[in-house]
Amino acid sequence: MTASQPRSLGGDCITVKNEEGITTSQKVVVLKYEYAGSPMFVGFSPSGNKTWTCNPEKVIAHFCDCWRRLHNSQRAHRERRIYRAGERISGPLGARASTTPFFTAAGAARSHPGNEYLMFLPSLLLKACIRHEDTEWFAGLKRKKTAGGAVPGFISKSHDPVFICLANRGTHEPYITFEVVNRRKGVITFGGDAPKDWRKPGHEGERKWRLRIFVRISEPIRPFTSIILNNHKRTVSFVNKPVKRRNVPKRRNDGIGLDFGVRNTVALSDGTFLHIPMATEREKRRRRFLQKKLSRQDTRRRGCSHRRNTTHAKMAKLDRRLKQRKNDWIEKTTTDWVLDNRIIVMEDLRIRDMTRRPKPRIAPHAPLGYLPNGKGRKSGLNRSIQSSKWGMIRSRIEQKGELYDCRTIRVDPRHTSITCSVCGGRDVKNRRSQSIFECRNCGYKANADTNAAIVIRGLGMRAG
Repeated sequence: MTASQPRSLGGDCITVKNEEGITTSQKVVVLKYEYAGSPMFVGFSPSGNKTWTCNPEKVIAHFCDCWRRLHNSQRAHRERRIYRAGERISGPLGARASTTPFFTAAGAARSHPGNEYLMFLPSLLLKACIRHEDTEWFAGLKRKKTAGGAVPGFISKSHDPVFICLANRGTHEPYITFEVVNRRKGVITFGGDAPKDWRKPGHEGERKWRLRIFVRISEPIRPFTSIILNNHKRTVSFVNKPVKRRNVPKRRNDGIGLDFGVRNTVALSDGTFLHIPMATEREKRRRRFLQKKLSRQDTRRRGCSHRRNTTHAKMAKLDRRLKQRKNDWIEKTTTDWVLDNRIIVMEDLRIRDMTRRPKPRIAPHAPLGYLPNGKGRKSGLNRSIQSSKWGMIRSRIEQKGELYDCRTIRVDPRHTSITCSVCGGRDVKNRRSQSIFECRNCGYKANADTNAAIVIRGLGMRAG
């Protein structure tokens, strides 16, 4: 099977990263929620009265709100370093650090005055929030040292309502259980205790509550350590160890080289050209129409209207469809490469540096004026590079390579486009155009991208 005929993965999902940055391996769609037991205390009304609910949708929304509030309360205590006049000024990241302490245990967070809304929440959900915030913060600091950028911030109200809950207490008995209802449906069950002082009047005898999440399944759910629920997308992700979903063929190619480009998304050393799916002309016209319509729906007078929100939702749906189409192509294509080859050689491209905006050129005769710096052309090239998703293709190859015993090698991309794959001659004039390569030393003619892929493969095979 050639790379141009990808294998169908069906509902398989080997290793993906969700919007929280946590590695997951199985994602399912939520069908409905069910709540039973003692009414859940969700806080105080504007008039100061206690509020309870048995509505499962409101219970899930309460869990997501508590997760975001506790996460931001913990994040407010992180140190912020600001440099003013060459002097470093340190201080807490948020203003809430002066009103709430930094919690290290779920019990302390629940018993603190002002956190009564956390009374009914499971301890493993609070513990997962504290652990996730801590891990995310220090991982962000480590990433900042190498890749730059800002430190992790707060979770906005506009962010998708999400919560994470651990599946067990470190014992053999799981806290979150999953049962198969029928061939296409399963149920996730977990619950908790209702504190005596916070039970609804008339329900003092109900000491427990239980939440059931019905999901649609397409494959057996493997043992998991935690779940991630996204209430906006109505999905649940099971965090578990990825496993092999395909048998490795006995006969595999020795190796293949990949050359990333804009005209051809990927050029293979065997002469194959692959292109990532892009938006059709109809989809482009549709998006331009929605963009113009959105710009006419002004927000200066009364804020966002229902019609503007509807238009924005239609644009988001169109963008999401294109994103899913590209991700599907990447998953199927990278699986083919990993299963058909023992070694995959790629360019070690610095995509972040390649997509930076050009520096401004100050006019010497006018201190407040600027000379043309090719910003328009560079922005178009940046959009083309980002839409090709080179980084995701490379990361998926490396992740699947570890799973299917396929070695991945990165080589220096310098001079690969002007080096002859036959004689090794290097000359800038070898590249006659974007697609034509003609060696001035030996006269070898080939497609420029194919020649570069062969050179990349040779560098990797010699290095390996």
